[in-house]
Amino acid sequence: MAVYVVSAYHASISKACRIVSLPKSMCYYEKTKDDSAAIAKLSELADGFHTEGQDLFYSRLRFEGMPWNHKRVNRFGCTTGLV
Repeated sequence: MAVYVVSAYHASISKACRIVSLPKSMCYYEKTKDDSAAIAKLSELADGFHTEGQDLFYSRLRFEGMPWNHKRVNRFGCTTGLV
């Protein structure tokens, strides 16, 4: 919404964020983590074991020594459609 206000009304980012009640830091936030290794590993497991659920994927990843928790595995599975 803030981006729309900036582009449509030529307002500053500070003013646009105040109008839509957002912190200004949300406009400048950029994700820095590279999750490509986690997605590749999860897709590799999904190719071999496509009928398993998220809990079994999580236990296989932990058995292989990956330090990812169940919330991260669930997020990758939901966003990529693998789990």
